[in-house]
Amino acid sequence: MLLAGGPISWRSHLQTSVALSSNEAKYPAASDAAREVEWLARLVADMGLYATDATPITFYMDNKGANDLVRTSFVSRRSKYIDIRYHYVRDIAARGIINPTPIGTRDMAVDGFTKPLAEVPFKRFRSQIGVL
Repeated sequence: MLLAGGPISWRSHLQTSVALSSNEAKYPAASDAAREVEWLARLVADMGLYATDATPITFYMDNKGANDLVRTSFVSRRSKYIDIRYHYVRDIAARGIINPTPIGTRDMAVDGFTKPLAEVPFKRFRSQIGVL
């Protein structure tokens, strides 16, 4: 999570469930991240730095399928097996706390932590996270 352009919260861990598609992997991760955003928004609001009724927080998602799952309540043959606790991200979006926004892989800074990169993408990654 970034606040005023600086990292304030991050997490990395092994996936705890088997996923048959990238949507099934990214959607639970989005739900966990959305809960963290909600908690951080409340914390910053309690400090008087953020109004709880402010515009929704931009919530970048690099997986179109997971983004579509957040924006619709449509249940498909594949999505019907997703545990209901992961649909919390839909609730947070519906309440206007977050604004799920698609982002291309090129602009996803976290990929530098999760993928091997050639020199040019690595330099772009360093610049995205503010490391010279």
